[in-house]
Amino acid sequence: MMADGKIYVTDYGNHRLVRMDDIRGTNWISLGTKGEGRSQFNFPVGLVAWAGMIFVADEYNNRIVRIQDMNGANWATFPQE
Repeated sequence: MMADGKIYVTDYGNHRLVRMDDIRGTNWISLGTKGEGRSQFNFPVGLVAWAGMIFVADEYNNRIVRIQDMNGANWATFPQE
C-alpha cells in the first residue's frame, strides 16, 4: 500500500501489476502484459512502493522496474536496457 491509500499487487501468472482502492477491488486498474519491453513483465514476483515510486522485481527478465504510476510514467530498469 502506498501513501495514497491504494493497494498494489503483482499478478504473477498474468504478468502485470494491479492497483485497487480497497480489498473489494474497487477501481481495479492494471499495467502490463507478458514480454520484455516497456510496460511488460515476465513473472513479476514482488513490489515495493517507496519515495513516490513503485519498484517491481521482474523475475524472468532479470531486472528491477521503477515506475511512478500505473501509466508507467518514468519507466526505468535496473540494470538499464
